[in-house]
Amino acid sequence: MRDAGLSKVVWSSLLTTILVASASNAAANGAAFFRPAGKNAKVDLAYVGTIRDVDGRRLNFADVTVTDKNLGLTFPFANDAPGHFRSPDIGALIKETGEFVDPPNLEISCFVVGYKMATKPVPRRSHGILQVDFVMVADPNETTRTAPEPPVKSKEGTARVGLVALLATVVAAHTAVRRRSTDD
Repeated sequence: MRDAGLSKVVWSSLLTTILVASASNAAANGAAFFRPAGKNAKVDLAYVGTIRDVDGRRLNFADVTVTDKNLGLTFPFANDAPGHFRSPDIGALIKETGEFVDPPNLEISCFVVGYKMATKPVPRRSHGILQVDFVMVADPNETTRTAPEPPVKSKEGTARVGLVALLATVVAAHTAVRRRSTDD
């Protein structure tokens, strides 16, 4: 009887650990960063994307700005450390002024110290979460340059190795408990 109760605890702990490990792996890839905040949150129009140099390395400390050329509105924001960005809800901010969203009048620009300013037109949709990626070209006239992120190896394999090690530990503990209960 004691072995059955302990076995349930061991397997319950194992299941909890697997669920937590898989959830943390999903959150670690940055997907939560791009979703709207709140349980039932809805986004009118937001832009997400990555900022990289020509070698594909992620760049941090970027200033990103969405501009409505027709209305003269600018919406500046900064990117986060892994080299990607998410704008505020541009659609909602424009609608708050009593205007409507007109994508041909919108552009998005990105500035990183030591790199040339990059400006792009936005996708021609007036709602949703849209992706715009930047590849920054080094400015030869600049001597100071933001250091790119070092190449990051995938942490997914590391998490799996840790999960396998945890599973092996739980199985070994379960086997030891079973042996101890049969020795009694």
